[in-house]
Amino acid sequence: MANDIMIVNDFLSASECEQMFVLFNTTPFRKNETGNWAYRVKWPVYSENLLARIRDERIKLCQEFFGEPLEIDNLNMTLWNTGNGMTPHRDDGGQQEYPHRKYASIIYLNEDYEGGVLFIPQINFTNKPKRGQLVSFPGIKYAHGVTQVTFGTRLTSICWMKPSVS
Repeated sequence: MANDIMIVNDFLSASECEQMFVLFNTTPFRKNETGNWAYRVKWPVYSENLLARIRDERIKLCQEFFGEPLEIDNLNMTLWNTGNGMTPHRDDGGQQEYPHRKYASIIYLNEDYEGGVLFIPQINFTNKPKRGQLVSFPGIKYAHGVTQVTFGTRLTSICWMKPSVS
């Protein structure tokens, strides 16, 4: 494994993962969403105790691991239904659409599905998600994808991080 991929098992407890499911189910989808992400992505309000802890602890761990001050960009929850997957891509959008996004950070909220494996072909890395696990890596350095979910539903808390300007 590359030395710039951080994996933290049990970042969230089973109970916290269940709380995140409740939050996802009670947060409305944004109106007028279209395309591949319509009815799959929600942006919950991260002001409650659990959400603030997840946000703050995630930043702290990533800053320590990657060795630079960071701030979160586009923190969301994403639903991966049977048939959903993603081909390898870099998080800058390939066209420098998001040049400020340096690191990707994923928290897996369940594991009762098949497929949905994170993979980085460049370094022959795969990660079978475990409930509560946090995985962070340089999303602009490595093209990465998600294998197709073949059974069940995968729910993740995803964000990108950028160097802090302060």
